[in-house]
Amino acid sequence: MKASFYHIVYGVSVGILLALAACNQGSIRDIHDNSRESEAMFAISFKMPETRESGDGGSGGNGYEEGIGYENYIEMIDNNYRIYFFDPGSNKFIAELHQTTGTSFGTSEYRITGTVPEEVCRHNRLSVMVVANWMRYGNLIPGHNHIDDVINAEWAQFDILDKFELDPARGRLMPFYGFGTYDNVTFRKGEVTRLDEPVALLRAMAKVEVVLDMPAVDDVKVEICGYNAKGCCTPVFSEHDNYDHRNWDEDYTRELHLAGGKNDSDATSNRKELQRIDDGTGKPKWIAYLPEYCNSHNTNAAYIEVRFGSNPPYRIDFAEYENGRKLEDSQMNIYRNNLYRYTGILKDNAVIVFSVTVDPFEVLPDEDVELNE
Repeated sequence: MKASFYHIVYGVSVGILLALAACNQGSIRDIHDNSRESEAMFAISFKMPETRESGDGGSGGNGYEEGIGYENYIEMIDNNYRIYFFDPGSNKFIAELHQTTGTSFGTSEYRITGTVPEEVCRHNRLSVMVVANWMRYGNLIPGHNHIDDVINAEWAQFDILDKFELDPARGRLMPFYGFGTYDNVTFRKGEVTRLDEPVALLRAMAKVEVVLDMPAVDDVKVEICGYNAKGCCTPVFSEHDNYDHRNWDEDYTRELHLAGGKNDSDATSNRKELQRIDDGTGKPKWIAYLPEYCNSHNTNAAYIEVRFGSNPPYRIDFAEYENGRKLEDSQMNIYRNNLYRYTGILKDNAVIVFSVTVDPFEVLPDEDVELNE
């Protein structure tokens, strides 16, 4: 068997256009709102990235691949989101956006508006945290709580899905998180100012796909072997200045944020079947949405098993390969906001072949990786 691995940034770059009430910044436009003369307003629009027309399977021109369906869904109807303001100097909580109203346009574009509290209006430099689809939200105290109190809170964690299928009706949601800092902000009542620069929303889970590009197959079982039962909704705070450059080589995703700071003690014994889906291509596909996982040592390695009937399973590792063989101690971590795609074809009617690619921008030559049954 020859194996292949796709490690590409997963369309998690949900762009956010921020509209700060009367932010006086270079690329900002003032909008007067006569209906809200006594209030300073704040508005946010979310928009998905464009698709690059390069035949690369849907990757955006910035290296991000678009999400599909509920991977882009934010639960607006129940106000399942929060907009927090922080002081960039102290990183202390100032206030939350009040009287918010959310509107959705399909499942990929959203707009939120709200009233800016007086205490926020007194600041001309602000950090804005956007969170959505969290299982729960904490009660922050102005001037007391620090950004780390959100980043490291137990209420800022999520449970692994009971079934690898996003479904808002059953509470299976993708948690989102975004963060940005803005200078020279001035609020004026009755005015809204729009920021032209987007802020990325990061998905808290990684996505794994196994695609079999071969004649119809039945009685196939695909499992993830090794995973954490919980994940963190945010990256670590030290990565905040690095995660939003729209370029994989420069973006943050280099430091894991694990619940409890490490893998679960029983993580390697966790096994769960991937969800088989029909995406209209005629090719069998299995998917999973996973919390981050430290996969840096052979002893705790997570991997995929693909079993055909009662035959011994094929094992596919999250690892680097050279000259057809997995390199020793080369396991790759499972990072949030990434898509790990395995595409298999039938070789000589006997062996499953997967091609390995680890660069999301330049497709590397496929490497023959023989995996014995």
